[in-house]
Parts: sequence; C-alpha cells; structure tokens
Amino acid sequence: MKIHEASNNHSNSISSVDSFIVSIKEKNLICCKQQCVKHLFEKKELSLRLFVEEWLQLDKKQKEAVVKFTIRNHSNWSTRTARSKNRTLNRFEFEDPILGKLCRKAFALIIGIGEATLARHVAAVHQSGGRFSPVLHQSIGFDAHHQLSLNIRRFVMDFFVEIASSVGEESSGRHSNRNEEENIARDYATEANDTTVIFLPSMYSLRFLYRLYTQKIEVKDYSTKYLISWRSFRRVFHSKELSWLRIRSPRDDVCDECLLYRRKMAHLLKEPEKNILEDLEGISSEFVRHRNLAIATRKVYKTECKRASDGAKKIQQYFDCSDINQEKVKVLRSKYEAHYSFDFSQSLCLPQLADTPGKFYFLSLRSINLFGIVDDGGTGNPIQTNMLYDQTTASKGSSEVVSMLYLFLVHKRHRFFASRKIYFHADNCAGQNKNSTMIQFFIWCVAVGIVDHIELKFLLKGHTK
Repeated sequence: MKIHEASNNHSNSISSVDSFIVSIKEKNLICCKQQCVKHLFEKKELSLRLFVEEWLQLDKKQKEAVVKFTIRNHSNWSTRTARSKNRTLNRFEFEDPILGKLCRKAFALIIGIGEATLARHVAAVHQSGGRFSPVLHQSIGFDAHHQLSLNIRRFVMDFFVEIASSVGEESSGRHSNRNEEENIARDYATEANDTTVIFLPSMYSLRFLYRLYTQKIEVKDYSTKYLISWRSFRRVFHSKELSWLRIRSPRDDVCDECLLYRRKMAHLLKEPEKNILEDLEGISSEFVRHRNLAIATRKVYKTECKRASDGAKKIQQYFDCSDINQEKVKVLRSKYEAHYSFDFSQSLCLPQLADTPGKFYFLSLRSINLFGIVDDGGTGNPIQTNMLYDQTTASKGSSEVVSMLYLFLVHKRHRFFASRKIYFHADNCAGQNKNSTMIQFFIWCVAVGIVDHIELKFLLKGHTK
C-alpha cells in the first residue's frame, strides 16, 4: 500500500513538472540578448527539469527564503550608472551551479513569479542591508494607515471609563474572561481571574455607546479628529486594556437582593425632595456590605480550589518521577486537602431534537436528572463526574444527593488522590443541601472512617453562579 502511494505521488510530481515546463515554453519569452531561456531548453533541459521538480516541492515560505538568499548572494550592492556618478542602481544576476547564469526575466520565469514580485524581493533585501529581517505588513504597528493615535485612543478609553463609573456595576461572582486565549487583566492586576469585571446594563449596546460617543463630540465641540469609525470604536472596546468592561446579557441571573438595592436607589434619585442623601447613604452602605460579603465568600471558594489543585499537582509530579519514595508519597497525601463542588444541572428532556416539533409545546417530555460533582484537584487537573437518572427512578431531594455523594466518595474517587480531609461547596437549596440529612450523612462518614474531616460551605444566596 505504501509503495502504491509513493508511486502515485511520484507520478503526480512528474505531471506537475511537465505542465510547468509546458507553460514556460508556451510563453515563448525573449528574455535578453543572450536568450537564457532558449539556451536552457536547448542544452540544459534535464537540469532544468531537476531544478523545477525540487522547486515545486517547497512551500510558499521556503520559496521566499530561497529567493531572498539567492538575491543576497548574487547582487551587486552599489554599481554606478552611466547617467550620474552619484546615482546607484542595484544589480542582480542569478547564477546556479547547474543552470549557469540567468538574467532577471529568465529567473523570474523559472521560479514562477512575476518580475514585479522579484523586484519587490530585491528592494526588500537591499533595503535591509542583506539582513533576513521579516517584512512587516503595512497594516501592522503604530504606522498603520488605520491605527489610531495614542491621544485619540486614550480619549475613547476615557469615554468608556466614564460610562462605567456612572452606570456600571461591579461583578462579585464567577465570570469567564472575555478573551480566554489572551487572559489579559488590568495593568495593576496580577491575575486575570482576580480582576474586577464591570458590567454595563443590558439596555446598552455597542452601537448605542457609539452613538453616545459621537453625540458627545458634537455637543461639546471637540475636534473632528476625535470622530472615529464604527470599526475603530469597536476595536478599542474589544482591546486588551478594556477586557474588564462588558455589557451584561439580558439573560444573566441577578441576585434578588442586589436588584432590590439598585431599584431603591434609582427610586430615591427620582424623588424631587432634597433630603434623600441620608436614605441613599444607608441603602448604599447596605448594598456595599452585601457585595463585600459575596466577594469574601467567593474568595474563600477560589482559595480552596487553588489549594486542592496545587496539592494534586505536587502528587502527580512526584508520581511522574522515576524514583518514587513511598514515605514521601504518604506525606504529600496526608497534606493534600480535596475540594469538591456539586449541584444539579438543568434536566435533559427526551426525545432531544435540534428541530423541536410544535406539538412538543403541549406535551410533558420525559425528564432525565443530571447531577455533577467537580473534583477541583483531580489528578492535577479538575475532573467532573456526571450522574444521570430517569425522573421515574427518583426525585431531586436530599436522599438522592446523599446517595450520589456516597457513591462518589467510596467508589468514584481516584484512590491515590482520595484525601482524608474534604471541603465541599454547594448552593443554598434547603431541600437538597442545607438540611439535617446532609449534616448527619457527613457526620456518619467521619464516624465510620471514610474521611477524617469534612466542611460543607455555601456561597451567598444569589451569587452562586
């Protein structure tokens, strides 16, 4: 089979060489007085075929490198012309050990590029002084024709900061980075996950912000140089420097208490009375206290997740080593503190169809319950365990949660990473997690020796997302 494929590839390369040679002959180009092309076909056609066969096997980058290296080795850097002693012209003459000397037109024809393209390569090599520096595209960098100046860019960013300070809301819950590949935070932040994200109300769209920006320029009589295009405005908003600013989605879940505080403050601001400062100060202080508590509980959650991840990575790195000391493994496992998060996900409906028929609206589809447990330490990376069961099998009460936690602790955990000290995080649902059944189950786990220490913690209500 491999021999057959190799023969096919060889035949394809021969056919491509033949077609390339035929295309050169059809052009019937008179290159120069020496007629380099005609000389090649008459006396060195076999050498030309070998050269073309090797050349067609190169990719675009390799061909460009070969051309530039050839120009560098076969160029006269400063040859005076007959017109003026001060004027110089870059001379180029190709010479190959097999093909011999060729003029510029013949060389461009053989390698399959135009004379203008070859002239650009010659100019680039001579401009760089023979160095192999990459040629920057003219649309890249601060000299690009579409690049905003630093003053205008700073002016637009100040506009976004002004909007964020007036109507933005600081996020206290979990959030994913707008650009996870970049993972960029503010200049003063050490980690992107610790960066405070400011959400603009969902009524604001980027088009609406652009309209506000243009109105600001026109009303306050700023210079017309600050009027930028819609694409430039959008590019600034999605830049790395403003990765902390987002527009809230209308579908985002909002804490009831936070929404109540915001509505109260908005109602007080509309009151015509002047003695609203004391009431506003009291509500805002309660709002800040509530938000700080949510941030504190989230910080505890992040700290325990990171501690579990670091401990599991140390154990995994030690297992990867060739020399394993059992005493060292026991010490690492004794220090390891696992962290698990569990919750019910949205139920799955059967049948699950991408194109839902209209009659399904009036039917009660069969529901499949989905329960997930995340081991934040895992084996060096977080591992999630999903458990599914039919709605006719059981409900979503505390008994079902206890059964699945027992199955995970006893049978599903990795035995080398089964810590004796466990921290759990769950939501505030009283019917599933925050009840006496759960507390008695954890006490029983310690009593029978499954674990030595268990802590069950809850995030603030409304900030568990």
